[in-house]
Amino acid sequence: TSDKYGLLLNSDLINSVEEAFSDKGLDFQRKVFVARDGASMYARYDFPNQSTSVPNVGDTLGMRLTARNSYDRTCTGDLELGLLRQICTNGMKGIKRAFGFKQKHSRKMNLDGVTDAVERAVDAFSKVGEDFGLLADAKIDDTIGDYILKNLESDKVLSTKVREEIAKLWFTPDKMINYGKGENADRNLYTLYNCATQHLTHHVESSRFEYADKVSGSVLNKFVRACNNKSAFNKLTRIPTPKKGEILVAG
Repeated sequence: TSDKYGLLLNSDLINSVEEAFSDKGLDFQRKVFVARDGASMYARYDFPNQSTSVPNVGDTLGMRLTARNSYDRTCTGDLELGLLRQICTNGMKGIKRAFGFKQKHSRKMNLDGVTDAVERAVDAFSKVGEDFGLLADAKIDDTIGDYILKNLESDKVLSTKVREEIAKLWFTPDKMINYGKGENADRNLYTLYNCATQHLTHHVESSRFEYADKVSGSVLNKFVRACNNKSAFNKLTRIPTPKKGEILVAG
């Protein structure tokens, strides 16, 4: 490293973030993940008293913030807004993610931006339910959902195993946590994303946190872009190219 490089301690970042929470009167629950033998750290905060709803779905989302840091320069110290689907504890990425500060690893460290980042994240959280309404309005059917998952696999967003597990939930929504609320049975991009987050949150995250986080964000970005761009939607829902020896059956 250069002479200008300075290590941002995980404890310094966590203390600054939690002080900002306390100053705003925010109650929180913390869970810390480390990856790659401690090279990176993720401090996840859920806020039991902060919630918002998704229009036309009846779903309630809780606020989640994640403070991230690394000791190998793979990322700057930052804060990211996310969400927690409260009926099933699925972790969800935020559609808008530019609410955090970024602290470079240098000897001139300044964490004053943490307080401002927290304030902006809290303000933005009240609007994210409307954003997820875009996904709920994007109607698809079982076959199109299957096409989307296979295209995500072709695009290297999903592995074959992850795609297969998500598809099981998509085709049998009664296997989804808290089935019977109605929203799990709806055929739209919001339900398909919840299938992805259920598998990633409950079966992948504990052993491969960074991978699960990356996949969740990549799937969401693809879905959001499709909601806002017709050509992107057509590409996402195209008839996939069958694998060698595979027969594609259209619904």
